[in-house]
Amino acid sequence: MVLIDNPNDLRVLVFAHSPEVTLGTFAQVLHQECIPYEYLKMWQGESPGLPLDCYSHVVLLGGTMGAYEQERYEFLRREYDYLEQIFHYQIPVLGICLGAQMLAHFLGAKVAVGQYGKEIGWTPIHRLGTALHDPVVGHLPPESYFFEWHGDAFELPTGAEGLLTSTLYPQQGFRYRERVWGVQFHPEVDGAIIQTWCAQADHPVPVPEIDTQSSLYLPQAISLGQALWRRFLAQNERVTIGSVQSKK
Repeated sequence: MVLIDNPNDLRVLVFAHSPEVTLGTFAQVLHQECIPYEYLKMWQGESPGLPLDCYSHVVLLGGTMGAYEQERYEFLRREYDYLEQIFHYQIPVLGICLGAQMLAHFLGAKVAVGQYGKEIGWTPIHRLGTALHDPVVGHLPPESYFFEWHGDAFELPTGAEGLLTSTLYPQQGFRYRERVWGVQFHPEVDGAIIQTWCAQADHPVPVPEIDTQSSLYLPQAISLGQALWRRFLAQNERVTIGSVQSKK
């Protein structure tokens, strides 16, 4: 287990985009470590309660919208404005699913509807050689199964390093410079979240297959996912990553 130095110095800012997409098992770690966090319901117009440089870490969760739909979702425009400041203050950022797509879009990469359709269910994620010594995802085995639920896909941003891949959609995880990570899959889910997503889906979902595979893969996914989260929280020494202007 990665030990988190000085947890009392940490304060996490969470950007949430849909009610059903939550911190999941990541919240358990925050509670165990007594790390405060602020959970912004962006769709309700909420804003950070403190200046952005008061937060040690930032998380962008998933959601049902596209990273490129700023005209339809006003809160996405606000969030991209926040990202300008977050990058300026060199705050470590983790993007999950839509969050990873937003980071890619912010950094100028193409994000669009995936050409192979929706990727839903348990997917083998392969660790690339570039990830072996990565401080956040380097603990993952050569192959591990994580839950996916997305219809859009992104290209690797210029200057980013691809860390994880899969057969259907190759961009499954990247690092940009020293303090920005994005993963396409969901390392935060538990069984209840998966059941909620399946029940609320507006299209056919192979529930029996997902249930069967969850019994096989979920325990390890939770363990690996929480370890990923702890490793991300351990990146609490801000370093100079330079001024980054949005390329969206």
